[in-house]
Amino acid sequence: MIMKKKLLVGLATGLLMLGVGRMATAALTVNVAFGTSSYSGIGAAPDAGTVWNGLSYNGGSNLLNSNGTATGISVGTTASEAFSDGGTSLMDNRIFVTGSWGPFDVTISGLNNSSTYNLYVYGSNPIYASTYTVGSTSDYSLGVENNAPYLYHTNYALLTGLDPTNGEIDIRVDRYLGSEAAVISGFQLVQTTPTSIPDAAWLLGSGLMGLFGLRKREVL
Repeated sequence: MIMKKKLLVGLATGLLMLGVGRMATAALTVNVAFGTSSYSGIGAAPDAGTVWNGLSYNGGSNLLNSNGTATGISVGTTASEAFSDGGTSLMDNRIFVTGSWGPFDVTISGLNNSSTYNLYVYGSNPIYASTYTVGSTSDYSLGVENNAPYLYHTNYALLTGLDPTNGEIDIRVDRYLGSEAAVISGFQLVQTTPTSIPDAAWLLGSGLMGLFGLRKREVL
């Protein structure tokens, strides 16, 4: 009888924990710094153990890392020039379009269409304040350089709840107000996996009912 009760308690507790686990949000963070492969340091996104992927303006990779693990995500851009101030900060580097210094795109591919993403986009120099747009979502960064912690709108823009199209997110980079050029120095892409609420709720409910049933039997 005691063994049976222990098994029932274990089963109910397992269902309860599984329900809670299924309702939790899984996250994957990809960090990209343009124009450098040596930058080290944290960003604005919540990301333990930041691993920065250094990319040249015309480069890209299907081996971008998230906390040291290959993701299969790649990046391409229509920018045609890169510049570095020679410092060690993320915002010492930037990419832009040669000549016109006008709008360009940064395309992130290999994404999961069933997930949504939050995007932290970093500016560079304040004379190159820029707007970053994905679909109908847009935000700006003045690009004032400083060390972490980074400040919203001062150092980075934040676009939330982005949905990929055909596995891609396209960032349109444009000038902000009277800026001299459209630039981007880097970004952090945070994946959030939507939870199956009915399934998770059923598992949680099953666990609670199991524990309640055991308690009721003990009272009787």
